[in-house]
Amino acid sequence: MKNVIIDNLKRISRLKEYSDQDIVYFLVESYKLLEQENKLDDFNILKFYRNWSCHSRLDKDAHKIFEEIYIILRADEYLNLKRNDPIAFSYLIDNTVNKIFEKYSFKMLKKDIEIFSKFFLEREILKFQFFQRPLQNVIKDIPLIVTKNHIGKGEEIFRLEVREQVAGNC
Repeated sequence: MKNVIIDNLKRISRLKEYSDQDIVYFLVESYKLLEQENKLDDFNILKFYRNWSCHSRLDKDAHKIFEEIYIILRADEYLNLKRNDPIAFSYLIDNTVNKIFEKYSFKMLKKDIEIFSKFFLEREILKFQFFQRPLQNVIKDIPLIVTKNHIGKGEEIFRLEVREQVAGNC
């Protein structure tokens, strides 16, 4: 099964253009291979984007990613920084969000895919500049949601929706 997955991933990597379906297939098959090889924890960004592309909403993964924001929001229930010093509160949230977006950016996904490709696909590297746009199409309407109880059934306290495609390539 490993060889079949690798052959399929190589075939996709060789394409001149990628469809939305090619992107999802690449992410799903990559995940399967990483799972088989017990390497999922070595490719957290790839794993995150696979989850994002395969679900109608992300709440568990969103909690892991936005945990710092969740902590700030929960702490503010007691500190009232938002009310007492809204500029400092806004700066704290903006700075935290920027750090998160940097860590989970397409640039970091590109790095993960390059490392994955070198390790598993014998240097058959996916052309990320053609991968990015279809991936944006796939994830653009899937919200990242943080709820109070961490499992998606509680009160929603934070939601991120990507509705427009980002211009440019990595």
